[in-house]
Amino acid sequence: MTDWLLNFPLGTLLGWFIDQFNSYGWGLLGFTVAIKIILLPLGLLQQRSTINQMKVRPQEEAIRKQCGADKMRANLEVSNLYKENGISAAAGCLPMLVQLPILFSLYKIIRMPLTYVVKLSASQISALDAALGLNLLTAERVSHTAEITIAEALFSNLPAMVDAGLVEPGIRTFSYNFLGMNLAEHPSLAFNMLLLVPIFSGLTAFLQSWYQMKSVPSTAATERMQIQMLFTMPIVSVWIAFTMPSGMGLYWGFSSLLMMFQSMLLNAIWNPKKTLAAAYAAQEAKEELAKQERLARRKANLGGLKAGQQPPEEQQPASPPPMSPQVEAQMQAMKERKRKNYAKVLGFRDHIPDPIDHDLPPVDKSAKGGDEEE
Repeated sequence: MTDWLLNFPLGTLLGWFIDQFNSYGWGLLGFTVAIKIILLPLGLLQQRSTINQMKVRPQEEAIRKQCGADKMRANLEVSNLYKENGISAAAGCLPMLVQLPILFSLYKIIRMPLTYVVKLSASQISALDAALGLNLLTAERVSHTAEITIAEALFSNLPAMVDAGLVEPGIRTFSYNFLGMNLAEHPSLAFNMLLLVPIFSGLTAFLQSWYQMKSVPSTAATERMQIQMLFTMPIVSVWIAFTMPSGMGLYWGFSSLLMMFQSMLLNAIWNPKKTLAAAYAAQEAKEELAKQERLARRKANLGGLKAGQQPPEEQQPASPPPMSPQVEAQMQAMKERKRKNYAKVLGFRDHIPDPIDHDLPPVDKSAKGGDEEE
């Protein structure tokens, strides 16, 4: 079933690119670009999941801080937080999980090109093996790269095989030579061009992991995992390049390079660092607003108000209506009369002697007595 779902469709796609470029190596690179374009929706899904996680990161940190050492409760509440915001934790791993079947299928296609790229039957491949004098398929232990060797011999002896009626004249053949390297061979520690394939594969895997760690802010829980991936992925990539035909290592390294360029493009559109900074700013503004509301409620409660009750607004005294000219003249006349009466009172008071004042002039008793005699 895997043959019809992945192997034959991907083999057909690889064969089409080989025909277009008239080169196995360049066709393999074109095939890698096509696979990345096909998987681009998964990359968008992964980027969206990362952005959504950045948006709730401050809330997640607050939950973990509140739960303390209770990891089970913290994970449960974080899981509920993710569900409320439509975040899937598996979305970040989905592209890698989808690429694994494609990687296994590509390995089978590369080591069995006559079956999946050229599309020859098992009997035709056995007849070619015998006619070319290789006898690889009749050995007790068949090599996993037997078809690659037969495909190389078919490319060199195509006219003879066509004359023998073993293959059709327009059959697809190709050479594994690419930039001075034979992509059908396994790299070794010998100093030759094939040694560049594992170096290229490991270097691109390191660059991809480094950029991923640099562009996506990590938490305390994910920081250690990112550091491990920074060194684990290059080692795995080098191991793959040494244990498989060089075409597989070339695909793996170029795939890592394209993945890094894809991350750069998506980060330019949806930047995780800027999203996280905006989330922290929104969280701080929300906390400041809650603090101001608490202070307002506290002041209101000190005034004898119940919780949630607003203090009454202060009423300003109403300004009196303007007076008519007649009323204003009457008011002015009344003020003038009051002023004159008050002046008279003050003048009368000035003529009353103060008995306590010793500086008053002496009383003229003779004048008093004369009045009495009279």
